Amino acid sequence: MNSLKKFITTALLSSLAFVGGCTAKHIDPADRDTTGSYDGVWVVSVDAPKADRVPMPGNVVMHCSWEPYEFNLKVDEGRLLLEGYTRESVVSTEGNFRFDWDAGSVRMQSGVISGSANEIVGIYAGNLAGQEPGGKFTQYVASLGGNTCSADMSIRRKS
Repeated sequence: MNSLKKFITTALLSSLAFVGGCTAKHIDPADRDTTGSYDGVWVVSVDAPKADRVPMPGNVVMHCSWEPYEFNLKVDEGRLLLEGYTRESVVSTEGNFRFDWDAGSVRMQSGVISGSANEIVGIYAGNLAGQEPGGKFTQYVASLGGNTCSADMSIRRKS
């Protein structure tokens, strides 16, 4: 009976971790826009989080406590670059993008959860096409998956 509980718990946590990573699909580099339609500098405005506290598996509560902020993203030949990051992503021919980044280790009142699977992952995902480009920012703990902190993003081309 104990092994059945362990199996069910493992299956549940694995599925939650999968759901946490499904914010928006990754863009295939082969689908990168090469027309220059999205090239330039874009200003991204991230709203305050939709919730202050998000319950996570294992009696953990994630605090979503950022203030609204803005940053620039640069698109060059369909490659999306964020200042301060060495990695890059791509913008698709339809204007879709997704940029994942490590936001640090999980901090708890009793210390830090150890292990690389306990990194906080941030994802900027959206679309640059149309009259009102926008997207969503999500943040979650890799090992816990499931629930996320999230906020809407508005995007405009910088003049």
